[in-house]
Amino acid sequence: REISYSIYRMKNGDKDWEYLTTLSFNTNMRIDDFFKQLELINAKNSIYELPEETSKGNIWQWVKRTGNIDSIPFIGVIPMYREALGVCYYDRTAAKNTQYSYKIVKKSANGTPVESTIQTASYPPDKQVDYDIKATEATPNEKYVHVRFQIKDKQQLYTAKMYRQYYMQSEFVPLSASVGFSENNGIVEAWLIDTTTVKRAIMQYYLLPYDLYGNAGKPSDTIRVTNLIDKAETMIMGLHTKCDTANKTVQISWKCEVPEFLRSIDVYRSSDYDNGYQMIGSAVPHDTMFIDEHVDPITTYYYYLVINNAYGQSERSARIAGMLEASLQAAKPSILETETLPDGNIKLTWLKPSADTRGYYVMRNDDGGQEMRQVSGLIITDSAKVTYIDTLNRINQKNTSSVFGYAVKSENTSYNISDASDTVYVTPVLQINLAAPTHVEAFWNGSSVLVTWQNIDQLDKNVMAYGIMKRSISANKDTTQWQLLIDRCFNNYLDDTAIANGFTYEYAVISIGINDLQSDMTISNPAMIPLFRPVSISSLVVNEAKDGMQLNWEKTQQEDIVKYNVYRMEDGTKPVLLTTSPVNTTNYTDRTAKSGIGYVYAITCVNSSNIESNVEDWVSGFIDK
Repeated sequence: REISYSIYRMKNGDKDWEYLTTLSFNTNMRIDDFFKQLELINAKNSIYELPEETSKGNIWQWVKRTGNIDSIPFIGVIPMYREALGVCYYDRTAAKNTQYSYKIVKKSANGTPVESTIQTASYPPDKQVDYDIKATEATPNEKYVHVRFQIKDKQQLYTAKMYRQYYMQSEFVPLSASVGFSENNGIVEAWLIDTTTVKRAIMQYYLLPYDLYGNAGKPSDTIRVTNLIDKAETMIMGLHTKCDTANKTVQISWKCEVPEFLRSIDVYRSSDYDNGYQMIGSAVPHDTMFIDEHVDPITTYYYYLVINNAYGQSERSARIAGMLEASLQAAKPSILETETLPDGNIKLTWLKPSADTRGYYVMRNDDGGQEMRQVSGLIITDSAKVTYIDTLNRINQKNTSSVFGYAVKSENTSYNISDASDTVYVTPVLQINLAAPTHVEAFWNGSSVLVTWQNIDQLDKNVMAYGIMKRSISANKDTTQWQLLIDRCFNNYLDDTAIANGFTYEYAVISIGINDLQSDMTISNPAMIPLFRPVSISSLVVNEAKDGMQLNWEKTQQEDIVKYNVYRMEDGTKPVLLTTSPVNTTNYTDRTAKSGIGYVYAITCVNSSNIESNVEDWVSGFIDK
């Protein structure tokens, strides 16, 4: 209490000390003066909380009783209190990014002045402290939002402020409510209950940490929340599936009320009940059915629906199973015969087993064991007698048996694969093929297709790498030729990003051996990329005009639409494309319309991928004679 402190400063490179101020405890200070001084100091650095009225008396008693600031519990370390008691100084005149040295001269009433020098310092700090803060929860309650963050590295953390933004409506501002902290097993959690929000508001939050001296650390990531408990505001009911064998599709149907802000209903599918669901399409609000055209027979698929509205996505609906039934079991080929050709290759012939057979796979045993390995891709043919030449010049005889066994499996139009035919044996005279990879699978993961297969280099020592084959099937069922996607892959997987919406891609793999030897392709595996089809114009109005039929409509609000197609249809005829209009056009005059004939019109939307919407509504028009 009887000590004063004189503060001096010297900028890096200068030779003279600059006097700043002298601090000392005011022995005549009263309790009201002390807490008013705290309020003034807090206004300059508001990270500290002012004491409650009920605790002010206890704090003042501690100040009066002790002569050492460090003896005051808790508040003795807080710079705001130390500054009010004359033992802390904030140099608010220092220039940013400038190095300073400081000197403190301590002088008691009857003592000799004692100097102490503080090492060079500058502000702001060289870098922000990273407390590794991650948002973990933002739970809406409509009356309030509960936000939580996890702090993995608390270091010198003293406090934190929560910032909030009304999404795309305001800037981030600090909340007045205090942030609470809890610690469990060394992990610190920060939380806040925001009671100042409103129902249906979309907000973003982040946490800004501070050390004891008010230096801000790196902020957390941002978390977004819609203050709405039931985002769907409706419910999917009556969800069921139906097999359409004639069209080879599975129909998913449902019932639900259509609230004001419903935008679409997304359909998700997986062949695994618990995992791997991918969105395969989307229905407009008033639709109650979706047709899944990309299904294989005798495969169980699982479906669920997700509602999209202005507030985001709902929880998924109940899951339901669907399956496309196969019409017939595949019959195995008959009368398989082999012949060794003059060039050393093996010729195989067999008879078509049934009318619904669409292709065959040739199997071979060349190592003296019992297991048959596939040596051909799918051989698609409608011939009554099928011929296949097995070239043997790409096999190293050192790893093969002197007697080969052959069998053939058939695949029918229900995509069922038969049992193997009876095995026939032949003695080869030339090298045989590399083994083809097995267990080829292709998965669409939302942005690319992951192709995987089983390594067989342990089974066939001649296999050095793999080649990946690819072809595409458009939404119009147009199929491209097989192309070699990559000719030297040393892994057993490939991530293919060269894909387009609405296409189905088939993948097959070949083995690559020494001297560029190649196996036959594996059985192909398809991956369907969902087609996001636009919606047709629903605001079309048709009126009789002086020079024909006048068509008017509102500009579509859909994104990525580049043009409109205007169609006309007469009773008993097919639709006719009248014109293609730019996306900014909202009217068209049909000057070819004849009086006395009833017409109907429709307008479709075409996006930048040249995907056209389906005609959903026809609007009639008539010119009086």
